[in-house]
Amino acid sequence: MSPKISILTAVHKRPEVFREFLKGLEVCLDWDVDLIVVGDDQRLKQILKDNSPLPSRWVNFKNKPLGAKFNAGLQFFERDYLLVSGSDNLFSRGVFEIYEQAAKEGVHFVGFLDYYLRGFETGITKYFPGYRNSRKGHTIGAGRLLHKNLIAALNGKLWDDNLNRALDLSMDNLLSEFEYKSKVLSCKKEGVVVLDLKTKDNIWGLDDWPGEFITEKLEI
Repeated sequence: MSPKISILTAVHKRPEVFREFLKGLEVCLDWDVDLIVVGDDQRLKQILKDNSPLPSRWVNFKNKPLGAKFNAGLQFFERDYLLVSGSDNLFSRGVFEIYEQAAKEGVHFVGFLDYYLRGFETGITKYFPGYRNSRKGHTIGAGRLLHKNLIAALNGKLWDDNLNRALDLSMDNLLSEFEYKSKVLSCKKEGVVVLDLKTKDNIWGLDDWPGEFITEKLEI
């Protein structure tokens, strides 16, 4: 039996990217997945209503601080697993196959060490091989899957409410207090894609990430 998954994301501006994100969710239609979107722009709320391929909930909340924004959406999580995503992320079908297998194995956390980035306007794609130095071995934020029991252990709060940056590290710090069964994988080795669409409005642009530019087509 497939796990019941809620995707949690937050949205602000960039309606064209949000539409692309929603279109990309068609890859998970064979699984039991719904969507929680947090934002305060009624135009984006309408885009969600008109374009989401999944059962969806809009949670109205101010844009900052981002930690509080994501935690606000988390309060509506009621399923087996939570998938954390930016509203500019795309996933290949194989990612959800990995989640399904992880659930069968009783895994509480799934994360990826590496991922892909693409300029939304340019189509230029870069492969990010993973964090280095003090964060080596840490997973990227996009595509983290957490079991409901792990979230309950954190009292339903995965991020420091006051943060506008470093949310991934905030979650890492909170999770470090617990022991749990995890599966940490490489997108490249598994042959799957987690992709981040970058525009000029991103906090971290395409040029801010180390890695190599690639020309091969990614299957998403």
